[in-house]
Amino acid sequence: VYNIIIAIEAADKLIGIDKVFDFDDKAYDCGIFDKVLIAVPGLNPEASRFAQRQRIKVFEAEALEPGSH
Repeated sequence: VYNIIIAIEAADKLIGIDKVFDFDDKAYDCGIFDKVLIAVPGLNPEASRFAQRQRIKVFEAEALEPGSH
């Protein structure tokens, strides 16, 4: 069995650390350590650093657009 948690956060501005922390906290409470966060339009620098430290795979809006590979 492979457990993964995926969340989508969308806002008018860059997502802050509070939303990323809440996502990570919920994943931890569930005992799930493989985490994916889809952030639209993206994360602010502080949230991005936190996500990296917590091993959260982040996909931002720009990377999800067609032709952005």
